[in-house]
Amino acid sequence: MAPPQYQDVSLSPTTDSKEDMDREIEAFAEHIRNLFADVAELSPKYIPVTKETFFSKFQDGVLLAHIINSIKANSVLISKLNTHIDATHLNGVANGETNHPEQTKAILEATNNLNICIEAAKKVAVVVNVAAEDFLRKKPDLVLGVMWQLIRSYLLSEVNLPSHPELIRLLEPGESLTHLIGLSNEQVLLRWVNFHLARSGSAKRISNFSKDISDSEAYILLLQQVCPWNKQRELEECLSPLYGVALNEKEARAAGVLQAAEKLGCRKFATAGDIASGHARLNVLFVATIFAKHIGIHLPTEDEARAAVQRLGEAEADNSMYRSRIIELEKTVAALNFDLEEHRAAHAKTISTFEEKLKTDTEGFKHSMDELRFEKEQESESWEEKMVDLQARFAALRDDQDKAVASQADVRTFIVSKLRAVKEMLAQHVKEAQADGGLEAKFAKLLGSSNNCAEDENVDALIDAAVADASAAVEFKPPAAGMEEELRNLSADLQGFVKDILDENRQQKKLITVLASKAEQHEKINNLLGDKIKVYSEAQIAANPIKTRDPKKK
Repeated sequence: MAPPQYQDVSLSPTTDSKEDMDREIEAFAEHIRNLFADVAELSPKYIPVTKETFFSKFQDGVLLAHIINSIKANSVLISKLNTHIDATHLNGVANGETNHPEQTKAILEATNNLNICIEAAKKVAVVVNVAAEDFLRKKPDLVLGVMWQLIRSYLLSEVNLPSHPELIRLLEPGESLTHLIGLSNEQVLLRWVNFHLARSGSAKRISNFSKDISDSEAYILLLQQVCPWNKQRELEECLSPLYGVALNEKEARAAGVLQAAEKLGCRKFATAGDIASGHARLNVLFVATIFAKHIGIHLPTEDEARAAVQRLGEAEADNSMYRSRIIELEKTVAALNFDLEEHRAAHAKTISTFEEKLKTDTEGFKHSMDELRFEKEQESESWEEKMVDLQARFAALRDDQDKAVASQADVRTFIVSKLRAVKEMLAQHVKEAQADGGLEAKFAKLLGSSNNCAEDENVDALIDAAVADASAAVEFKPPAAGMEEELRNLSADLQGFVKDILDENRQQKKLITVLASKAEQHEKINNLLGDKIKVYSEAQIAANPIKTRDPKKK
């Protein structure tokens, strides 16, 4: 895991918030009281320091000199300072009251003291853009800025590798001691916190002492890691209730952390509100206090060092083996990459061929579909034309059939009328023949009649039979151009036949012979014409069936 980017607060200005400023004043005053509680020469003029007297205590520079010397001894020679300045003469300086001679003298002496302290402070801390007048006029932001730098230097003066060689364990992989030594005290303190967070097994890391630490999770893990074994039980009694407290209840969690820190003797500077609000300066000082009390890191013993060297040798051997395996794997990977490239090229070629074939087949299929669609359209048009033609032909056939039926009816009517005319003509000739007695007897004998066949009823019956035989003997033909001619010929034949009978009435013997012959011929003709009419009628009916319409179909 890459180290978090650190946000340095060493040069950050004091917040403009009066609430935060009051917290800093109280924290700094408490630190100064604890630091100089046993210094008799500062009491009671300078100690105790309170929130109300905080800025007044620094006007003459004496207390400031002792704070600087606490960081580095003899940085300021107290003997060179005027330690008998009357503080009452400096009270009006903040308001611009400098008319009294004793007041002017006190201001000059205090300014001299402060200049000496400021020069010394610059050597032990980062103190910039501040002058003696700022202390005399009690400017809060500048005075607190200097106090923050001095107290920070005091508390973090031991946070370095020379003072704590065990901090060598904070080295990251690949780092050198030079890099660790070059880190600022505050950066080392941040790395120390993250070291313990990593050792706890948590993924929590911080990059600042403000927002990242405001939920107290880092403090809980840090205290668990640095707590001495004989304080573990007391610490857990304070921290265990916090496990059920939500992260957003920051002040409640911070109060539990401060209670646990008090068990370890390092509850200083920060309050629950400072932790919850992420007050960077006071949190740095609080963490520095924990570091000074319980660093939680130790240098390895001789046995541990020997074991570490042995592990290092084993690790180097493993590294050599792994390095060889890596080289082999690299070769294998290179060979696989080569094969992969060949397969990829072959695959690309196959894909290209397939795409070309697919394109060609698609175009051919499209062309075939177009042709098939065109053929279907043409065939559809042809079928439509054929259907129209068939429908027309069917209608014509129906018309022809209707005409044929009508023509057959006309022919039958014509034949019947002609046959009736023949019947009437025959009946007339028969009546005429009846007048001749010899002809009647001969005619009756020829026809196989009895002697009384001359009666009207018998004669009429014989004539009707003859006419019926003649009608049956007439060959039925469909209407044609020569039908009337044939009927006329038939009528002429029948008239000739009757004429022959009348002639034979004059020539009795010759007529009887002719009639006998004619009778035989009539019988043959009747049989022959009956068969022909039957065959022809069946053929005509089969060829032109008279269809009946289905009443369900429209």
